[in-house]
Amino acid sequence: MEDLSDRKLERFLQENLAAKYFCGFNLSEKTPDYSYFSSFRKRIGTNSLVKLFNELGDRLKEKGLIANVFTFVDASQLVSKVSLWEVRDKAIASGEETLNNKNLDKFAVDKDTSYGNKEKNKYWYGYKSHVTVCMRNGLISKSAVTTAKVEDEKGLRHVCPNGGMLIDDKSYCLREA
Repeated sequence: MEDLSDRKLERFLQENLAAKYFCGFNLSEKTPDYSYFSSFRKRIGTNSLVKLFNELGDRLKEKGLIANVFTFVDASQLVSKVSLWEVRDKAIASGEETLNNKNLDKFAVDKDTSYGNKEKNKYWYGYKSHVTVCMRNGLISKSAVTTAKVEDEKGLRHVCPNGGMLIDDKSYCLREA
């Protein structure tokens, strides 16, 4: 949620006592090296990580901590931390004029990434996070990650609650999902 790279996360855990405590480390205990986080994500996998997070949300609902009476939904950009220069150079060397979503899968290392945009001139390379938040207590109730090119209203189906009032912004009202 802090949008930290693995190296920044290593330092964050070393310097932030609240984060260290939240993650179950004692004050004097050594925290993991940055390389641990990427190997951990690879071992778990994106789909399993989403399932774990959503399972936690279900448990919180069972305990009455999440009500979904009033639910806020929004999507945000997740910028990939990889460098696109090599990918772009490879595309140009192969005769492409530009690197875009039509030819990206031929050259990108991570085949799940894409270009996305929220506004006319605001583009990013990576993913899109779709999140619902219980308005009663501010806890995230459900989360999903899609490629960046997925429109907000189409990503809604991954996180939409079964009942209650859904509060969103205008990007969810453009077309039928």
